[in-house]
Amino acid sequence: MNMEKPESIRERPREMYLKERFFEYVVSGSKTTELRVAFESFSRIKVGDKVVFKSGDGRSIRVEITDVTKYHDLDEVLRSADISKLVPNMSKEQIQKAAPTIFSEADVKKYGLVLFTFKKMQ
Repeated sequence: MNMEKPESIRERPREMYLKERFFEYVVSGSKTTELRVAFESFSRIKVGDKVVFKSGDGRSIRVEITDVTKYHDLDEVLRSADISKLVPNMSKEQIQKAAPTIFSEADVKKYGLVLFTFKKMQ
């Protein structure tokens, strides 16, 4: 019996939960990137994979990953990425202030971050 982990999750979509306002940004099309700690499960997501974003009220939206970029830390993300597609209506300073409530500093230091660019699926 083959017990190897798949290189990709193309066979079944990965589910990611989003806070309501971020879910709404995805629905409206203003949010087209998602940033996560690069834990192994997120690091396996590849271009072409399908992801289902879920809101707290049970709604979901399916997206396809179009780009994956790994970063060492949040400062590198803020220097390199288009943050208007990550967190619409927030400045870099606001993101830096909010980050410790979202990401563990120890986890970011150990694993880094991964930024997924996606498009909504029909």
